[in-house]
Amino acid sequence: MPSRFLDVSHEALIRGWPRLRGWLDEDRAGLRLQRRITETAEEWQRSSRDNDLLYRGARLIQAQEWRERHEVELNPLEREFLDESIVLKQRLEEHERVQQQRELEAAQKLAEAERRRAEEQIKGRRRQRYFSYGLAVLVFVTGIIAVVAMKQRSAAQNAEKKTSEVASRENVPSLSTPKKPERILKPLPTLRRRCG
Repeated sequence: MPSRFLDVSHEALIRGWPRLRGWLDEDRAGLRLQRRITETAEEWQRSSRDNDLLYRGARLIQAQEWRERHEVELNPLEREFLDESIVLKQRLEEHERVQQQRELEAAQKLAEAERRRAEEQIKGRRRQRYFSYGLAVLVFVTGIIAVVAMKQRSAAQNAEKKTSEVASRENVPSLSTPKKPERILKPLPTLRRRCG
């Protein structure tokens, strides 16, 4: 009867105690994980410690979490395998960080170059606008000067025409044909007599 009692008691414990069932399931999962670590570490050693066999990503995270609780259960090869996996992860993270830093610096340089180019374009447009304004003012002033010159020319032609008409009526020689100047002043020698 005692053996029956133990069987029933054991089954009752497993079925009735969920925490015990969880521990047993967790222990089974931990044993499977440790077996995978052992097999991979041995294969890693056989392949001359090939980095391609080292754990990465989710596998490494899972192995690290298990290791924190079961460090004493690992043999030296398994510890070395996991340590090398961690070192590789750190190297890859550092490489990625350096790569991201380079990309960031390149993006910043590109952005700075684009900013300078945009500033130069703005300055160029501003210079072009000022040049256009200056040219417009110059054309306007030239137009005004041309209009004034044409009016003055027209006025001069009208004045010359009127002068010619008046001169022809009075029989006065026209002003358009210049005469030889007559000597109005007396010769200089007479001035010298008075001074001398």
